[in-house]
Amino acid sequence: MHLSSKLKKRILLLFMLPALFLLVCVGVLYFIVVHRFKDSIKFIVNRESKGRYAFDAGEADLSLRNKSILLKESVLYCLDTVNADACYRIKIHEIYFSLASWKDLLYHKKIIADSLFGAGPHAKYLDIPVSNYTAGPHDKVLANGKLVGLSANAGYTVNVGGWSSLAMVDEAEAIDGREVTLVIGEEGGGSAKPTVERHVQRQIRATLHTTALV
Repeated sequence: MHLSSKLKKRILLLFMLPALFLLVCVGVLYFIVVHRFKDSIKFIVNRESKGRYAFDAGEADLSLRNKSILLKESVLYCLDTVNADACYRIKIHEIYFSLASWKDLLYHKKIIADSLFGAGPHAKYLDIPVSNYTAGPHDKVLANGKLVGLSANAGYTVNVGGWSSLAMVDEAEAIDGREVTLVIGEEGGGSAKPTVERHVQRQIRATLHTTALV
């Protein structure tokens, strides 16, 4: 039986329409889930921090089949930098969520995660109360990108309510209250010591104090 070209086009169109419809539905569902997830994360961070912190979710990779979401280049930051005792701005390269239920996310704005962890290389883990992992720790202290000193013997103390360390800074650069950048971790992914996990260097903000904190 010979089919005319017009009939062939109609048959082809009948097959293509369901496929296009399914593709559009998947795309819309993808957008709704990602948008809902980001909105839920922002809501949870704001609620749990009582409005002190906000979360900006970056690019999201969603797997409907595996019920997982990978957020890239997200930022957790303090909204009240004036009245807060301590302010942090944390850049998260990648963070992985394995979700237990799409329904709770879509209908109840609730995230139930089977697992949650940061993907990719991590910053150096800091032990509490003292973070020294070598006999002579020396982290770079930078001011406007220039090396001005070395930081050593870092630790957390309840007397300060945060992290502090002893540092050796060039006398001309040692200005009380000056904000500097501290480079945490080792170059090249860390040493070969079995007690040192693989990590990447991270830069964090610090404030110089020329007198004792307590």
